[in-house]
Amino acid sequence: MKSDLKNISFYTLLDYCSDVRSPNWESAWCVFVERYYPFLYAKAESVCRRWNISRLKLQLKDTAKMIVDDVFETLYKDDCKALREFRERENEKLFRYWLSILCSRAASRFIKKHLPKFFVEQSGDIEDFGAHLPYYQSWEIYEHLVHLLRNSLKTQSQSLERNIQIFMLRSWADFSSRMVLAHPCLEGLSEHNVDVIKFRLVKAFSSSD
Repeated sequence: MKSDLKNISFYTLLDYCSDVRSPNWESAWCVFVERYYPFLYAKAESVCRRWNISRLKLQLKDTAKMIVDDVFETLYKDDCKALREFRERENEKLFRYWLSILCSRAASRFIKKHLPKFFVEQSGDIEDFGAHLPYYQSWEIYEHLVHLLRNSLKTQSQSLERNIQIFMLRSWADFSSRMVLAHPCLEGLSEHNVDVIKFRLVKAFSSSD
């Protein structure tokens, strides 16, 4: 049956793949994987390079494969709901673009999952990671790190926001303790205080999800 479906149209392939009750469902997915796995894998590798996966001490090929697996899990989820809801079923070019977006989202989830561990391993020094990211990706990761710290330290409300900003200046922006203390709002703190804050917040990452 698979060979009979090999040359089916894009529209029909999506119909079969998105209908779990179809007798052609399994065979159609075999064709789908043949058609789109190489595209997804190449896209995942490209995304991994943009996200500087190697700086997180992760293997490029293994990471790309896990990202593609994540994309397929999204496509399979809830009886292929995502595929059923894709409306432009005559436009394969737009479909490939949509798959590219899913790849980028999967890569973002992967990075966010592994970043806290990397942060701890590097003792909070990951300025080299963020410096090589495009602005919109750097800002996304920055916000995610702040979110993790707020969740991990939510019981420590006193000076929390100040400490997070000190930490991000030291770890993300690579400010020295002296540069951080140049801010007039931090008058009264010492370089030792800044180093202690950094140390404590690095430990907070070890308990973050």
